[in-house]
Amino acid sequence: MRSLKFKLSRYNLQVIYTSFIRPILEYVDTVWDNIPIYLKDKLESIQIEAARIVTGATKLCSKSKLYNDNGWVSLSERRSRHKIIKFHEMFHDQAPNYLCSLVLQQLYQDYNYNTRRAFNVQNMNCRTTFYQNSFLPSVIREWNSLPQDVRCNPSKITLKNYINRDIKKVPTFYNTGCRKGQILHARLRLNCSGLNEHLFQKNIVLFRLCICGQVESSKRYLLECHYYRLIRTQTISTLPRCNIQTLLSGSELISDEENENIFEVVQSFILKTGRIGS
Repeated sequence: MRSLKFKLSRYNLQVIYTSFIRPILEYVDTVWDNIPIYLKDKLESIQIEAARIVTGATKLCSKSKLYNDNGWVSLSERRSRHKIIKFHEMFHDQAPNYLCSLVLQQLYQDYNYNTRRAFNVQNMNCRTTFYQNSFLPSVIREWNSLPQDVRCNPSKITLKNYINRDIKKVPTFYNTGCRKGQILHARLRLNCSGLNEHLFQKNIVLFRLCICGQVESSKRYLLECHYYRLIRTQTISTLPRCNIQTLLSGSELISDEENENIFEVVQSFILKTGRIGS
């Protein structure tokens, strides 16, 4: 993917990762999720690097911002959700018999239907931490923490909607523009650009000031710095009045077409100024 970082669009890079690379990292992951932490971290580092390639972000960008911009969650969290989905199939007799048989009737805790813990599955006694973190003991603990209406509903769609409720849907207009424009725009959005304020926050430069003497923030660069006044007049000033958040991330209050137009204009400004990328 690294060799394609500046050649393919953000959308195509994301498809390559989610279709060809991530499935390899997650092959039968419900079985081996109890591997040592250092191995989990190595796997996670692959996804983090993929997220940087897709967005064009630098190593100055935090993991949480990368994942939020891509609409991803960590591989560890995905493994946890995969285990819950598999157990849901076992619980509702939607899996092979040899798996469903593991969820025996006597595993249910002896509570009345109206109690808060009805339909819980009894936790398994584990003598070692390794076994405690293996598939069945660990997923039972996670299963029991789900709302009862989700556990008792045989619909897999309902379960997936619940456990994936926190995943952000990435706007289609994030794919607007040429690849270089996408990258530089994303770096502004993720606070990892070449602006002095972003570099100062990472202890790379000593001063956060712009050449005009003010703090060189994204807002200052896009909307205020008089050094880029002429280019701004030809680009950003032609847009309806927009705040910095809309210029960087778009707005839910306007259509995708309007957001695409804003992104094209902002990227045109960025490329013409040459301030944060050659």
